[in-house]
Amino acid sequence: MTIGELSRRTGVSQMTIDYYSRPRSRKGAELLRCGTDPKSRYREYDDESEERLGKIRDYRKMGFSIEEIRVLLESPKEHIREMVERQIERLKDEKIRSQKRYEDMASFAANYLKENLKEE
Repeated sequence: MTIGELSRRTGVSQMTIDYYSRPRSRKGAELLRCGTDPKSRYREYDDESEERLGKIRDYRKMGFSIEEIRVLLESPKEHIREMVERQIERLKDEKIRSQKRYEDMASFAANYLKENLKEE
């Protein structure tokens, strides 16, 4: 299938698929493999590419970096489970830190308003 067909089937933009397909030496992620049609010279993707792209999309939604995704795609299931569990813990910690920053900022803003914007 062409990049356009893969994009339509997965909901992933052609630009993103292009980035995932390009070699790292050409500033790409090199996560998707594709062949080239000898006549049209268009890149050709197969069903395995579609499945792999689905995994990449899911891993990105979980907040994994491109390098982490590269490892995940080549790892056995046990390692994937460990990495996902670690990611969940990281996201929990990030949420706690974000909540604390929000509370600190809300408190600061309330005090600022009280002290600096008193009606006269």
